[in-house]
Amino acid sequence: SGARLTAGSGPKMASGAKIGGAFVVEKDAAFLKRREDVWARAVEARAAEPKPDGCGAPMTVTLPDGSEKAGVAYETTPLDIAKSISKKLANAACVARVTYAKAPTVTTELAVVDDDDDD
Repeated sequence: SGARLTAGSGPKMASGAKIGGAFVVEKDAAFLKRREDVWARAVEARAAEPKPDGCGAPMTVTLPDGSEKAGVAYETTPLDIAKSISKKLANAACVARVTYAKAPTVTTELAVVDDDDDD
């Protein structure tokens, strides 16, 4: 009892061995091409999706302090708004809840959460 906590019971690896073998840097590795193909298909599929009503419409983002920032529906991201306030803010923390009411009316809440906050 308790032996599993102090001793392994499975096969052992030789000292210095790596799972899957040694890492070898390859120029134009084959897996990169596969990843690029997957990404290209995802981009194509996203571009083929119909745009929602109100896409590209001007919108107003209301911040917790009541100030407002201009944006573009379905294009402006919470990170864009945080960057427009302060690059330091955008790098420190950016948490947002975006609520699209019926288009083109948009309501957005932006909250700043910092590692120093207790909540």
